[in-house]
Amino acid sequence: MNSDLIMQAVNICKSYRKGVSLTRVLKGISLDLHRSEVVALVGESGSGKSTFGKLILGLESADAGHFLLNGQPLDYRFQSRRDMRRAVQMIFQDPFASLNPVHKIRYCLERAYANLSGQPAEKASQRLAAVLSSVGLDPGETIDKYPHELSGGQRQRVAIARALLCHPQVLVADEPTSMLDVSLRLGVLKLLREQTEKHGMAMLFITHDLASARYIANRIMVIEKGEIVSNGPSEDIIQRPDHPYTRKLIQSISDPKRNRPLEAASVQTGDLGFRPATAVLRQNSELMQENRLGDRGV
Repeated sequence: MNSDLIMQAVNICKSYRKGVSLTRVLKGISLDLHRSEVVALVGESGSGKSTFGKLILGLESADAGHFLLNGQPLDYRFQSRRDMRRAVQMIFQDPFASLNPVHKIRYCLERAYANLSGQPAEKASQRLAAVLSSVGLDPGETIDKYPHELSGGQRQRVAIARALLCHPQVLVADEPTSMLDVSLRLGVLKLLREQTEKHGMAMLFITHDLASARYIANRIMVIEKGEIVSNGPSEDIIQRPDHPYTRKLIQSISDPKRNRPLEAASVQTGDLGFRPATAVLRQNSELMQENRLGDRGV
């Protein structure tokens, strides 16, 4: 087995029944996650991408297929949930809802540490300070504040710190920047990529935003109606889309200079015309990189 291979999903299927109606949400999804690699799972709402993330975390059960972690079956029904939660962590979409508003940050992190490590919460202070510093927060200024006293970007950094507390092997990030202001997104994306590389983790980055996927991911997988329709290195998927749905996603990207979607057949490059979708996607990614507001105070 490849020593860098951390997690595998093999032919994952999931359906939901409502009355006599059966809706197939995932139709045989397979993927590999390698050490220090970010894989972006990209699709529109209802494509099944968030359901797949829930299955990895054991929040729901697959109808068919299985997951492997370091070559061993990953089964939350029979294995220690503490061990599984320590190995696979999630960063949720909404930083406003993922932290308990009635408790200070210290309590939120100490409780997570105690639950995951099995160690008393009072032994967590050194680890809490280290992990808050690693995500760009000052422990002294952050740890005794309530969530509402922090900005959205700071709250999401706390959520990332919580996920990193016990050295997970896999991070599942479900739309982690979609609730943040555009000016804050770059800082969070940069942080996620740095932490993945620094700690040798694997990350599944779930998103509908191709610009964010292109910025952070080594590999992009495009999902349509529960099926993977494109899979490959990020630049190959963007520059040479091999499926009509992937091309549709690229063509739907808004042109920041015109504030409207691109038209698929429009390739004019003048000020009054349209530019190719791939050019606009590149510009959107570059605008994210040029906006350094996300590197300060988020």
